[in-house]
Amino acid sequence: MCVFSPLPAELVAMLVLLMMNGEPLGRNGRNLLLNRLARVCKGLHNEIGPSCASRFAALNRPVTFRDSPEFVVPGPENRVGWNDVKGRGVTDDALEILAAECDAITYLVISGRGVTDKGIACLAAGFPDLALLHIAGCRLVTDAALKSLGLQCPAITSLDFSNCRLLSNAGVALLVSGCLAIVELNLLGCRLVGDDGVAHLAAFLPALIRLDLSFCNRVTDAAMTSLGLRCSHITTLSLQDCSEITNEGLACLAAGLLALAILNVRACYNLTTPRSHPFPHGLKVIL
Repeated sequence: MCVFSPLPAELVAMLVLLMMNGEPLGRNGRNLLLNRLARVCKGLHNEIGPSCASRFAALNRPVTFRDSPEFVVPGPENRVGWNDVKGRGVTDDALEILAAECDAITYLVISGRGVTDKGIACLAAGFPDLALLHIAGCRLVTDAALKSLGLQCPAITSLDFSNCRLLSNAGVALLVSGCLAIVELNLLGCRLVGDDGVAHLAAFLPALIRLDLSFCNRVTDAAMTSLGLRCSHITTLSLQDCSEITNEGLACLAAGLLALAILNVRACYNLTTPRSHPFPHGLKVIL
């Protein structure tokens, strides 16, 4: 039984965050603190618990603690956001506790250099109903994390892996084969992802709406062909610094992406006439 069962999941996550901030606690120390907090919170629950829970759930702005990462509660749903601004505080241990103590998180934003495949595996196992997961800048995360998500989190619609630099085509294939509901995918700075990865996501995610491949230098015209043929619903596409893309690839996009509204081709130096292609009227091109 969850020791924090009387409390909303967001509040449990706040407690975990506070515990993991600063100097790391040993496992025994964390368990002791968890038990003490549980006893205190259970004692207060009947008196002030419902009032605090309703006020906490009503928050729609970031809540910042002194000398700690930013904790964001976007609304009354089970949503948690951690912005590890100091490069500490969010680790595999924190995610393991969060997954063990909460059972209804659907929205999770993480940024922490200490997060690895182990932490993401805990999240995937603990939160199979995740709808949004943003893990930008987790540079120790590999394809194994994408495999965990692909196997256990089929409901995900929005994913941000920006600057997770160890992710590759193989990981993308493992992810999209299981997460067929994805409509937003950010792979900015995932430099090992190339044409094969894009071909897989285009094949499995025809309903994709937003895609960011910025700084994926292995992406070429072949990837543009895959997107043009299979992803006609894309409205926002970022290809910044994808220097291998040429006018031929852009022509494939123009022929297939009829709903495209924003196209970022900044620093795509092999493009000479991006505005001359027959894109939808009103398209915003970022050069």
